[in-house]
Order: sequence, then structure tokens, then C-alpha cells
Amino acid sequence: MQDNVSYRPTVADRAPPEPISTPFFGQESEDEGTGIGEYIAALFQYKWLILLLTALGFAVGYANYFRAVPQYQASALIQVERRSSGFTGDFLGSLAQYQPVFADFLNIPAEVVLMRSRESMRSVMHDLNLDIQAQPLYYPHIGEPIARRFRGSGVAKPWFGRDEYAWGGERIEVDALDVPDRLRGVGFVLVAGSDGHFRLFRGAEEILAGQVGERAVGQVGDDAVAIFVTRLRARPGTQFRVARLPEGSVIGRLQSRFSARESPPGTGIMQVQFSGTDPAEITKIVNAIVGNYQRGNVERRSAQADKTLTYLETQLPQLRERLEAAKAAYNSYRLEHGSLDIDREMRNVLDSMVNIESSLGAIAQEREQLRQLYTPEHPKIQSLDRSAVRLSAQLQDTEQRMKRLPDTQQRILGLRRDVEVNNRLYSELVNSLQGLRIAKAGMVGNVHVIDEALPPGGPYAPNRNRIIATYTGGGLLLGLGLVFGLVQLRNKVESPEPIEQQLRLPVYASIPHSDQQDKRTKRTKKGKQSQAFVLATELPDDPVVETFRSLRTSLHFMTLESDSNVVLITGPREGVGKSFVALNLAAVLAQSDKQVLLIDADLRRGHLNRYFGVDKEPGLADYIVGQIELADAIRPTGIPGLGFIPTGKRPPNPSELLMANCFSALLAHGSNDYDYVIVDAPPVMAVADAGIIGMLVGATLLVARAGQHHISELDATVKQLNQSGAKVRGFVLNDVRTFRGYGYGYRYGYRYSYKKYAYKYGYNPKGAA
Repeated sequence: MQDNVSYRPTVADRAPPEPISTPFFGQESEDEGTGIGEYIAALFQYKWLILLLTALGFAVGYANYFRAVPQYQASALIQVERRSSGFTGDFLGSLAQYQPVFADFLNIPAEVVLMRSRESMRSVMHDLNLDIQAQPLYYPHIGEPIARRFRGSGVAKPWFGRDEYAWGGERIEVDALDVPDRLRGVGFVLVAGSDGHFRLFRGAEEILAGQVGERAVGQVGDDAVAIFVTRLRARPGTQFRVARLPEGSVIGRLQSRFSARESPPGTGIMQVQFSGTDPAEITKIVNAIVGNYQRGNVERRSAQADKTLTYLETQLPQLRERLEAAKAAYNSYRLEHGSLDIDREMRNVLDSMVNIESSLGAIAQEREQLRQLYTPEHPKIQSLDRSAVRLSAQLQDTEQRMKRLPDTQQRILGLRRDVEVNNRLYSELVNSLQGLRIAKAGMVGNVHVIDEALPPGGPYAPNRNRIIATYTGGGLLLGLGLVFGLVQLRNKVESPEPIEQQLRLPVYASIPHSDQQDKRTKRTKKGKQSQAFVLATELPDDPVVETFRSLRTSLHFMTLESDSNVVLITGPREGVGKSFVALNLAAVLAQSDKQVLLIDADLRRGHLNRYFGVDKEPGLADYIVGQIELADAIRPTGIPGLGFIPTGKRPPNPSELLMANCFSALLAHGSNDYDYVIVDAPPVMAVADAGIIGMLVGATLLVARAGQHHISELDATVKQLNQSGAKVRGFVLNDVRTFRGYGYGYRYGYRYSYKKYAYKYGYNPKGAA
């Protein structure tokens, strides 16, 4: 008992002492990375959310993989040769002017364009009937993946009793489907029957009935529809979708799935690839594309040779006539003037003129042939034109030399020149024509198939591990992002620093979260134990109890400098654990051989009586109204040195009762008879009771819960108490989460988290105080 202690209803105006706070091991300053610690604590707090989103990502990824249609790729290897096909070395010299017709320039991009051209794809489409679509009808969303994974023999049993859908093992092949152009792209429904029979519907209208292996004909309006089914394996009643697709869409699909590239570059070896969902079908398509391209290569080269032969055959008679006319003129002149000898000078002039004119003739033929392939602006034709201009200039110089000769010699040279030039051109043309005919007879393409396409061993997509890892990683990143976003968006008090720095009030203790209190409280609520749980007496070695002992030390020094030993415990709002703090603080004070009186002044929702196994009535309210004596209001608690006054009968006017003289007299009596008086009051922001009590006590401690308050809320609470005349001495930060951290060496540290938890001792959580 404290003796000779006078009671004063207001606290001293002296500055509060520096708090002796609970050691907060591992706590770092803001500069040393408290932000990182808070993030780590947030990860621990929201670990289930992160795990849930990660698991959800895994589930979505696996579902996408399950539904994804496997993609296969078939490839063939071909070689496009550089050399000219069909000619030997002897012919190349004599047919130099026709080399552009047969030579290969190895333009790989041009070859790729030819392979994927519409005409090439149209031929493949017609060869393989790719414009006919026939496939089973699957149950929405899950039917196709289930059917794809069927590995049994025969046909799978229907799921959910839906035998109109295909569930695995169904097959259909349609070799012909003749429909009018207006019905291209329109889907028909083929319903399998028994023993190879089937029926074809358009909507609800039956068009025809047929038998596998026989052509069936029906009528749609005025148009005939015919179908030839070569294979059908399905349960009776199973439906198939059949359609004749527009050519443009089929060709576009073929072009989009086709690819070709030269590998290695510069070798002329091309890898031709085609992707799709049916391994057998894409293998046929690749081989069809390669075969069609190879045939087209030979046909194009053969067509070019035909054009060249046609041109030469039209030039040969004209050149023969010119040769005969030149010979006749030359022989007539020699008969008329006698035999004339050609000296060395004349021979040089003649040979020069013959060579030049022969070259000009060859250039003219080559230019005419190139004009069938290129425009006049093409570099090859431009080069021939420049050569012709140069040779024409040389021919003019030679003709000037000839004009210096006598007239007779000029005449004989001119005639002899015409004979030799036409004879040489004629001979070369005959040789070229014979060479072209031989070359055309033995012509082969310059495209050779090295490896034909084989059915792929497995799909190249989807990649199960990649899909699942992507979605799982996305779920994990989403969870981490949400947690970090919450940390950034929530500006709530997690540590003592914001309170001490911004409110200039000390934090006397940071009370860790108590798992044991959680477990016992849940057992009480479930009825597994009759009496509530007082942590300080049941588990005195718990680290949380040690924190209350540190708070007891701080309270001792606080009351030494105060005129009153009455301490008010309150909080900004419900659910911060103020009753938990008041109860255990009173218990540890009593354990230190002090006489302590605990008053439950929450006349609205007080519940401390449950922890001592006593009734609410009679209690504080009954004493204030004069129905009982003080001795009758104080109850034993089972804890030596600790007396307890419950709330009593719930009054209609709690604030007015607390303003009565009897209540202030009670506090004065308690202050004289006890070492400490702990008053548990209602929340400050909810009702005015705490402010009324605060005027009558020596010290007010505010209980804040880590992660539940903005600093502005705490500031408003302090201001409201100050306006009521109460003096807030400091804070107790409750429910601080702990975690085990590893750094340089091995250490333990308390960190803060945001988990919302109210200490509810077996009553409605809305009434938690």
C-alpha cells in the first residue's frame, strides 16, 4: 500500500520522463533499411495471398496447357543448284548469248516466293483436297482436349451422357464434297449411323442419306450437293462438321503456316517447313509443296527453252536467204570482173569488219531474247546496248579505212564481207539450234530433293514447362506486386519511430504478437475451456510477458514523477487490444508484490470479468449509483495483490455516471489504498468516456495496434484527449509481428507486419476493445 499519497484529479504539467522501452532486437534505423524489413514482414504476413496467387497461376497455366492444341512441324531439305542444267562445257561456248535463258542466279528469296505463291498453294490444295473440312464435333471447352488424350482402341465412351459429341477415337475422311459456290464456307452436320450409314444436315433440314464408300447426292433448294465419304468410325449419333471452304481462305492458311530458309546461307540448301495440328497431314503438305515446286522448276525452264527455239527457228530461214543473196552477188561480181586477189591489207580490213558485224549480230539476237524476260531498263540489256554502241563505232572506223581503197577493191571487200558475216551467223545459229534441241531433250531442273518430309516425332508447341512456369511466375509476381503495392499505399504506423518523430510522444513498449493468446482465445470461444486466458499468469516465461515487465519498469518511473498512481489505458478505436494490455499490465504489477486495483470502466462493453471467472454485477455502475458499497464492488481475482472491479449493470448513461463525484472518490480511494490503479476505458474516438476519465488520472497511455492506424488517427486521438484535459504520457504499440532474420552471422529480430488481428476474449468481435 502507498501511504500519505494525496489524490489530485489532474496530472502534473511536468515533462514526461524518457521511456524505458522494450528492447527491440534487430530493429534498424530508417537509414539502415527499415524499409526492407517492413517489406520482408509484409511478405511473411501476406504469404498465403502470395501462395494462393502462385497456385492460381499454376492452375491457369496447366489449364491453358491442357486446352492448347499441339502444334507439329514437318520439314524437307532441297538444294537449288547454281550451275546451268542441261548443257555441257562444249555448248556453253557456242551458246554464250543464250546463257541468261538457262543460267541459275540462285536468288533464294525469289525461290521462296515461288514456292509460297497462290498458284503453287492452289495446286497443293487440289491435290490433297485441303478445301474439304471434315472434323468431329467436340463438347465445348473440354471435349477436344479429352478426345486428344484418348489412347484406347475403338471409340471412347461419352461423358455426361452426351453421345452426340466426339470423345476420342472418332475418324472421318471425305474425298469429295460438291457444293455450289454460294455454300462454300457453310457448315453441314454429318450424323453417323450404324453399319457405315450417315445422314447430312443443314441446320434442321436433312439433305441426304448415304453409305461409306458410295457417292451420295442431295438437294439444297435448286442446287445439288454431293459427298463421298471414304472412312467413318464413330458411335451412332456422333456428329461431324463438314464444309467446303473458300479457296482464298485455304490458300491463305497454307501460306501462313509455310516457311522456307536457306541454311547455311550461300549454299543453295533450303529447309522447307510447314506447321499444323495433324502430323500426317502436314507431312503430305510439305512433300506436295516440294514436289510441285520441283515440277514447276522443270516446266519453267522447259518453257524458256521452247521460246528460245521458236525464236531461233524463225530467224534461221531469214538468215539463209541473206546468205544465199550475198553469195549470189559476190559470185556475179567475180564473173563480171574476173578473179580478184585480196592482199594482206584488204584481208585485215575484211576480218575486222566480219568480226565486228558478227558480234553485233550476236548482240542483237541476245538482246531480242532478253527482251522476252526483261524490260529495256534492265542492267543486262543496258550493258548489251553499250557494247553495241562501242562495236558500231569500231565498224565505222573500219569502213573509213575501206573507203581509202580503190572502188574495185571496196566493192569486192563489201561483197565478201556480206558472205562471210552471214555465213558465220548462219553457222552459229544452226549450231545453237542443234545444241538447244539436245539440251531441251535432256533438260532437268536445278532443284533436287535431299530429304523428304517425315512425320514429326512430337509437337514443338505448346511447351508445358514454359507455359506453367510463365503463369506460375506471373501469379507469384502478381502476389509480390500486390504486397509491395499495399506497403506503398498503406501509410500506417508499423514501428515506434513515426509516433516518436511526428507526435513527439514516447512509445513505452512494443508488444509482440502472441500466438499462445490466439490459441487460448479460440479454445475459449469454441467452449473447450470455461475461463478466459491471462497470459501473464499462465505463461510467465512467454516473451510477450517479458515485454509487460519492461512496461512495468517504465510505469514505475513514470508514476514517480506524477502526482497520481492512477493510470488510464485506452486506445483510438476498438480492436487495438487495450483490455489485453490493461489486464496483463495489472497482472505483472501484482506479481512484483504490489497492490493493484484493476477497474473495468468500459460501462458499455466491458468484459474483463470473464478472465477472472466472476459476474459483471454488481460492479462499478452499481457502486456509482449507490446500490452497493465499495467493498462489495471489488472482487478477488485469484492473483495475489490484484483486486478487480467489473463494470456492473449496464447503465443507459455511462458518461454521466463517470462524471459523478462517486467515481472520482473511488479513484482517490484506490490511489491511497493501492500501489497502482489501472483503469480500462472505452475507445477515445468512439465515445467521450476516456476523456472524462483522463481528467481524473495521473497518466494516460494510448494503445495502438501495429499496422492499423494512420499517424493522423493517432494525432487526432491525442488532440481529443488533450482538449478534454487529459495528459497523454505516451503509447504502447501492440501486436507487433516477429520474424526470424538471417544476416551476417545469425540473429533474431522483431519486424512489423500489417496483419489485422483483434484480441477478442470470447465475446462479439464488434465489441472488442
